[in-house]
Amino acid sequence: MKLKLLVIVFFGISAVVYALSLDDVVNNLISSSYEVTRIVRETGISSSIRVERVTKIGSYKLIRINTPFKNYVWLRGSFGEYVIINNIAFEPAIDLKDLEDQFIDLVLSKKYDLLLSLDLPIGYKFIIRSDFTTYEATFDEHLKLMKLRKSYPFYSMEISYQDYTALSDSSSEELSRYIFGVKKVRAPLKLSKEYLKKHFQWVAMDFSYNGQTTTYTLYFYSTAFGKLALYLLTDAENTDLINTIDEMCSNSPVSYAVRKLGNVIAILIGPKTLELSDIIDSLLKLK
Repeated sequence: MKLKLLVIVFFGISAVVYALSLDDVVNNLISSSYEVTRIVRETGISSSIRVERVTKIGSYKLIRINTPFKNYVWLRGSFGEYVIINNIAFEPAIDLKDLEDQFIDLVLSKKYDLLLSLDLPIGYKFIIRSDFTTYEATFDEHLKLMKLRKSYPFYSMEISYQDYTALSDSSSEELSRYIFGVKKVRAPLKLSKEYLKKHFQWVAMDFSYNGQTTTYTLYFYSTAFGKLALYLLTDAENTDLINTIDEMCSNSPVSYAVRKLGNVIAILIGPKTLELSDIIDSLLKLK
């Protein structure tokens, strides 16, 4: 454990105080297990508010997400990662990373500037920055995360943590068994982790399944590329969607690129000023 040593002198008496470092606090966060309610607010390119109930066992998580429009479950467990909607478990085309995971990854990478480190009477506060991204993290005196905020010039997300409870046996069993009893849908394709991390600052996903074919829709934002949308369909002979997209793009400032890989068709939509063919090939790991 790395400790910052502070020596304080008052009334002629010296006292030694050990202040926890960011590494210490994050390592504790990684290994911790608990249940908690999260209030999540997004503003900017996407504006929303939602309530999440989280069961966390080390790196495994079960997150029940309630929004004004729909409820769904986000699961990372020993059987893999899934987004579960109406008893259908969709394997994502990208790694599932919530804001905590992104914060932890950045701290472990050591590729950030530490802007603020405060040892408060009732906890700890840290602010770090990497390129255009800033994180603010506040922990209580027991090293429980109380508030986490991520901000870009175009977007911010803030999470408030409430109602921490110790992990119960039933909650632990539920996390390990939740995937049983639902239909599992495999991801049509897996996208390049390296390319996503290098070029995109925001990603959102949506899923649909009609009993035969699956459609994954991914929305991206990049400071270099702007807004992009990627469709992945397990129906390479589906010409209706391509015709619809072609008609939509013909009289607009956007264009598209198409790739067929086996029974999967991938369609990327974005500004005409971009080399969409290069981008889709990089996303699909074709180059």
